[in-house]
Amino acid sequence: MDLCKYMFVMIMWIFSIGNIHAEILEIGEFSEFDSLGSAYQAATSGDELVFTDSRTYVEGLNVYKNNLTIRAEPGQSPTLTGSGSAYQGILHIGRDGIVIDGITFDGEGVSNKLVSTGARKSVIVRNSEFKNAIYGLFVLHTKADQREDFIIEDNVFNNNGNDLWLHNVSGGIARNNIANSDNGNGITVG
Repeated sequence: MDLCKYMFVMIMWIFSIGNIHAEILEIGEFSEFDSLGSAYQAATSGDELVFTDSRTYVEGLNVYKNNLTIRAEPGQSPTLTGSGSAYQGILHIGRDGIVIDGITFDGEGVSNKLVSTGARKSVIVRNSEFKNAIYGLFVLHTKADQREDFIIEDNVFNNNGNDLWLHNVSGGIARNNIANSDNGNGITVG
């Protein structure tokens, strides 16, 4: 009988390890992290990287960790502008399960794309603004199994050569996006 109790306790302990909660990593002038890059370095799968102020951040980032949320705290409107250090722009999403919410991407100083993604099955970009670049949001080869995994919604595109470029994608949803550029393509499906 003691062996059964021991086995039960061990099984419960093993399952409790898998139930670790995601962390919220705050980015801002008076927060734990002062840049998106430093918060990203500390992040693990499932974490949220949350901007707590409306400052402008000059940095680029290649996202190669799965299942992260990068968002603004309610009432804040942070801007990421180009250092060009990310793969062809400010932010390159190279893994699945990334959510971008409430961020402004400004292409001043960026040579090509503001945000590019090669996520294979899932990416969500919403409530964000993309402005002043050759490509605002460039989505490449994303083929979602479920429509809820691939959503581009409620974004505003201003003064880009190509606002929203969907190339070889399927299975997702693009809705309620506004393209205000007059020097190229609004929403392109290629």
